Amino acid sequence: MEPEQFEKLDRLSDEAYDKFKEWYGKGFFKDLEEKLGQIGSFLKENYSVSLNLELDIFDSEREKTLTLMKTGIACIGGEKPYRADSGSTVHTYLVDGKIRKIPHDYCPSCWGEWDFKLRYPACPECGMELGKDVQLLLDTDICPNCEKGKVSRSNPKCSKCGYLVNTDMIHWG
Repeated sequence: MEPEQFEKLDRLSDEAYDKFKEWYGKGFFKDLEEKLGQIGSFLKENYSVSLNLELDIFDSEREKTLTLMKTGIACIGGEKPYRADSGSTVHTYLVDGKIRKIPHDYCPSCWGEWDFKLRYPACPECGMELGKDVQLLLDTDICPNCEKGKVSRSNPKCSKCGYLVNTDMIHWG
C-alpha cells in the first residue's frame, strides 16, 4: 500500500484503538464483558470467545483483506474476560521500485499472509522473495527480527536477540 494511503489508515487505526480503550476504561462494555464471562464459564478450556473492534481494508482486485487493528474483549473457557489486542508492526518495503507500507505479517505485493520473512524469505502465496523481489527498508533503529532491540548501520547486530542485519534483504532507509 502506498505510504500516504497507509498513513491515513494508520491514524484512523490509532484513533479507533484509543477510543475503544477509553470506552473500556469508563466501563461502557461492562454488561457485555459480564455476558462474555458467563458464556466463558460454560465453555471448555480449549474454546475462547471474543468481541472485537477491527479496522481492515479489502482490495477487490487482490481479493485480500489487511487487518490493521484489532482490539476487544476475550474470554477463554472457564476464565475471566480480559482485554485482547492483536495487530502487527508496520514495515516499509521496496517492491518493484515503489515504497510500500504494510503490517509486517503480510506480503507487500499480493497481501497474502507472510510472517517471519527473515526466516522464510519467499511469500507462500505469490513467491516474491525478500532480497530479490522485495527489500525491507529500515527507517528506524528497531530490530526487524525481534522488534525489541536496536540496530544501526554502524552496529547492525541487535542488542536484544543478536540478529545481524542481512543487507541483501534489508536496506537502510
